[in-house]
Order: sequence, then structure tokens, then C-alpha cells
Amino acid sequence: MTLTWRAILLASLSVALFGCALDDDAPTQETTKSSISLTLDNGQTMMDAYPGDTIRVKVESKELKDIVGTTSNSAWNVNYDEEKSELTIIAPVVCTSGPAKVMVSGVDQRGQVFRSLVSLTLNDYSDLRGTFILNEGSVWSTPSEMSSLIYISPRTSATPYVYESINGRAPGACSQDMFESGGKYFVISQNRNPDTDGQLTIFDTKTLRKIGNYPFKEKELDWPTHLAVVDGYKIYIRDNKGIWFFNTAYSANTLKFIEGSRGARKNTMAVSNGKVFFSKNNYLKVIDPESNTIVHEVKYGGNISGVINADDDHLYVSNLEKGIGKIRLVNTKTYEVEKVNEITKENGGDLLAMTFAAAPGISAKGDTIYYSSLGQKVYRHLFSTGESKLMVDVKETLNPEHTQTYNTVQVNPTTGHVYMNTLMGFGPLYKTNTIYRFDMTGDKAVLLNRWENLTRFPAGIFFPRGTTPAAKK
Repeated sequence: MTLTWRAILLASLSVALFGCALDDDAPTQETTKSSISLTLDNGQTMMDAYPGDTIRVKVESKELKDIVGTTSNSAWNVNYDEEKSELTIIAPVVCTSGPAKVMVSGVDQRGQVFRSLVSLTLNDYSDLRGTFILNEGSVWSTPSEMSSLIYISPRTSATPYVYESINGRAPGACSQDMFESGGKYFVISQNRNPDTDGQLTIFDTKTLRKIGNYPFKEKELDWPTHLAVVDGYKIYIRDNKGIWFFNTAYSANTLKFIEGSRGARKNTMAVSNGKVFFSKNNYLKVIDPESNTIVHEVKYGGNISGVINADDDHLYVSNLEKGIGKIRLVNTKTYEVEKVNEITKENGGDLLAMTFAAAPGISAKGDTIYYSSLGQKVYRHLFSTGESKLMVDVKETLNPEHTQTYNTVQVNPTTGHVYMNTLMGFGPLYKTNTIYRFDMTGDKAVLLNRWENLTRFPAGIFFPRGTTPAAKK
């Protein structure tokens, strides 16, 4: 992976050590020509890192040999490349590993040792600028691949298999959806593989340490695909029958079917104003967790492609009606549509049609909405003005050999950066894939990063307290 940030300022701390006692005849730092210094991106001798970060530090030395890098904390990996004069530091995946002091030292012709030191702290996984990609895994490989989780840090280091690295086992088999609530992540998987952490896996948002898991009984759930969580323990699971309620606070741990939810769409649900919103064809339906009943439903003129959170107890709801794309702003307290924008086919409005995508057909940061359906043309829509604009055609400009977009584009609601996943194809071709990160705030998309061959059928792109922030409740 090519990092987009680079060391830009010089921060050095060079010290010559002359044994236990100073020798009056030994050259001082002012008289010797030897030196060593480190170039960091923040111009200081301290740096914040994130789990899995790869930090490249330029080492500048003069008349020194035997240059080595060492660390005070063995959880941090340090390697010096003599040809590049570059120190590579890899932060541990376990975020509780603690900080580290990293030292680079070299010896001059007199045998005197020169050192340069930097200190690194380690943040956890809850930074809102981070990104998670949940992989389903694959039956195409031998043996079959279990599900996995990729973490892309705010410094844009992409680390695969972070959940497995921390917990020792995969989060599930054919994982489908991930939801945040009450300081916990919830992952639902389709299969009950005993070598994984179960169909429902719960883990901490800061450390990714497993909190609990529930395998459910055989045939108790029929190919579950999505979930929504209220208050960190009231869980709503969508399967081929409909939506089930599961409460982790109950010792019985039994599933209860929500009447009227039969045929719920295989797509992301939203939590807003303490209620659960889901779609079924052209209906938007509401579950009240107080009664676990459907308390409201409204019918629109076309099948719904996306239900996502907007600001201040509102939702954006997208669909296609008579060839015109529509995005509605829905008040989740009154259920009233406060505004509806129409988007013509010329502006990609037909991409708001319901598809078999498991992720919402739209993604938003505030007033700015992005949509691509399952294609590689990404549009931006400004809800306040109604303006739509084609931002990028990935297949035409970046990756013509990739035939598949796997699920829909998603925007980080903190950074505004837009993410997309493409594959070369299905079968064995799925291992050739790309993750893209764009800045689409200007007149055209700017590619910030691309990571190759990390996904394994990505079920979705998720952000800490992101597009379905149940933690708001």
C-alpha cells in the first residue's frame, strides 16, 4: 500500500554517548562531523499512531555505520532499510499494547554511539475518521475462507484480519452486516460454523475485544442478513422470514418474531429517535422497541432502495418512481416527509432503483448524498440545492478490467471521504480487488488512496458512529 502522508518536517534528537564517564579528549557534538536524525510528519519527537499503522521515518545519518532501530515495547515492530535510509515502524493491532520509544543508533569511526529517539502513543479503534470493511469470506477458496474485518486507520494504513488477530478466531462465517450501539459492535453471520465466534458476535468498539457471541440453534434463523440495535442490547435481526427481536439482557435469550415484518427487504435498517426503520418493497415501516410492534408504515410510489440516518432525528429514503429518482427527508418523530428531491435519468436518477445490493442505495454526510447502485459511476447530490453531478466513472478512468462493484459506495460522515469496492470478477477472480478512497468535495473526484487485494466479498463499509448511529439513542 502506498501511504499518502509522508514525513515533511525534521525532528531530531541526537545524543553521543561516551561510556559511563565523559572523556575530556573525546570530541563533542559540536566538533564531530557524525550525526543522526529522524524526519517525522509532525515535526516533533512524538507521534500518535493507530492500530496496525505502518509509519515510515526518514533516517539521516552522517559518517555512521551499523545503524539499527530498536524499540522499548516488543509489540511494536521496527525495521531499518539501509538502502532507503528508512525506518519502518508497525504499530500493534492490539490497541492496549501501550506506547513505545523507538531509537535509531549508529557508530562513528571512533566507536562512539549516536542515537535519535522518538516516542509513539497508540490510539484505539474508536476514532471517527477510521473505516471498517466487513468481508463475507468465500466458498470459492480451498479451504473456505471465514469472514474477516479490515481496519483502515485515520493515517490510511489498511490492516486485514484485525478481529481474528485480536480474538484468535474469525467473527463468523459469511458475515453480512455490522451495527454499532452502546459502545459495542454487533455482527450477524449466515452460518453457524463452530470454528468461528458464532452467528451473532458482539465486541468492544475501542478494543475490538469480543464481549459475547450467540450461535443460535440450527434452523432458528433462516439465512440472517441484517441487524439493528437499540440501547446496546435490544437487537433486531432480519432473515428470510422477517425481523426477529433478541434481547441480550434476558437470560432466556430467545428470539421473538415481529408481526407484520414478513418479507422485510434484505438491506440495512436504521435506528432513529429510539425506533427501528426498515423497508419492504415500497413501504417504510417502523418498530417501537417499547412494544416490539410495528407502529407506523407509509407507502411510496416505488420500491425503496435505501433508508439511512440524516441529521437531527431524520432519515433519507431513496427510491425510483416512474423513471424518476427520489430522495425524501423524513422526520422520524412525526413520520412526515419534509422535503423530496427528484433526480432525472441524466443525473443518475435511475441508480436509485431497488437492487439486490445488501447496502443502502445512498450514503450521506450531512446535506451531501452519494449514490452509485451496483455500477461504477458515482454521483453526488446536494440535498439543499437539488444539484446532482457525476463525480467519477471508476471503470472508465481507474480500473477497466474490474467487472464488479461489490455493494454500494459509502461516505465517512466525519471526513467526507467516499469509499468503493470493486472486483475483477467472481470465481477465483474475486481475490483481485481494489478499495478506493476519494475526496469528492470539489468539482471532480480526487483519488486519495487505493488498496489492492484485501477484500473477500465485502459485505459493507462501516464507520465508527457512522451512517446508522444507534449510539445517538
